[in-house]
Amino acid sequence: MYAIYSAYKNASEIQRKVMDQKSLITLRLLQSGGRDFDLQVTRYTNSQNPVSDRDFLANDEIQQRLQNESFETGIWYERRQGEFREKPENIMILPNIIFANSYLAYYLQDPVSVIKNNDYFQETNKYLIFLSHREDCRSPE
Repeated sequence: MYAIYSAYKNASEIQRKVMDQKSLITLRLLQSGGRDFDLQVTRYTNSQNPVSDRDFLANDEIQQRLQNESFETGIWYERRQGEFREKPENIMILPNIIFANSYLAYYLQDPVSVIKNNDYFQETNKYLIFLSHREDCRSPE
């Protein structure tokens, strides 16, 4: 939606008139089927747009809390890739993948998993750290 807004905002008056006459925006509304179902629908209906696994968990309650609390500091927690298009001066952005890997390596004392996850990402372009055991096709149910 931001791309549509941005294109319209930056268009000339003539271009906007053409857009108004010829553009149609499709919108799909779905009734929630629960958290797991909603996540799967989002994954599969966004296959045409590159969305990383880490972005699918951006609305998780813990992710929201971490970000809200980070706004009180000089280091802002990035829940979704590229969400801060503009940032105030003297603010550093910390992507959730870096935070998650740091937590896993230092707090949970599991740096080996960070290395394995990175190797897996290099091969598949998927972050295991943002997949549940149910979504991880490498592990049994």
